[in-house]
Amino acid sequence: MSSTSNHLPVEFELENGQMNKTHGEFLVLVEQLSSASDEAFALTFGNFVTHTKKHFAEENEWMFFSKYPEYEDHAAEHSKVLEALMSMQSQVEAGQLTNAKDWINNHASEWFEHHVLEMNSAFCNHLYGLSSEAAALKKTRDTDGTNESKLEEV
Repeated sequence: MSSTSNHLPVEFELENGQMNKTHGEFLVLVEQLSSASDEAFALTFGNFVTHTKKHFAEENEWMFFSKYPEYEDHAAEHSKVLEALMSMQSQVEAGQLTNAKDWINNHASEWFEHHVLEMNSAFCNHLYGLSSEAAALKKTRDTDGTNESKLEEV
């Protein structure tokens, strides 16, 4: 599996550099957690949950403001995963690592693959479509001189 400099395998790269960067960070944290001692796992899992919350909030904001048609379903998936991760975080804080380790070692990669290749890919296609429309509008305005202000690519 070849990867970019940010630890994101090429097959998971999307048409959004910020999303690729964040996904690479997610995978680094999963990798660290999968090989961590119990003590290191307990310390790192909180960082993983915080990272995931921040990423999902950012993505939800992008989807909302871009009027993504699948916003509700995609955001619901984020909520479902965050709810589970926060429950696991409470268990980890109580010294119970079993469920969190099981999710990291047996489910995180499968969930990530589906989420990126299906849900995030569709969202990036939506953003790309908006960007293409904006670029076409800018080109039209550039050539016909109807508007001094230029709409830049989204």
